[in-house]
Amino acid sequence: YTKAAEQGYADAQNNLGVCFKYGTGVTKDETKAVEWFTRAAVQAHAQAQFNLGLCFEHGVGVDENKPRAVEWYTKAAEQ
Repeated sequence: YTKAAEQGYADAQNNLGVCFKYGTGVTKDETKAVEWFTRAAVQAHAQAQFNLGLCFEHGVGVDENKPRAVEWYTKAAEQ
């Protein structure tokens, strides 16, 4: 996924975020997961927006921030 993600492909960016979140095929790094979810989310990728909401809700790779989680969940729901 890395090559496609670096080229701006939102599906690959979201998938790479999942890999980093769980340590699948890469060293687990929740901060990098949030970075990749964000790259996809700003491209209106609904699943990445939802994943980013989860990160903010539960403090995964970022400080817990419930209002920010709601913002990302809302964006995802509006897709």
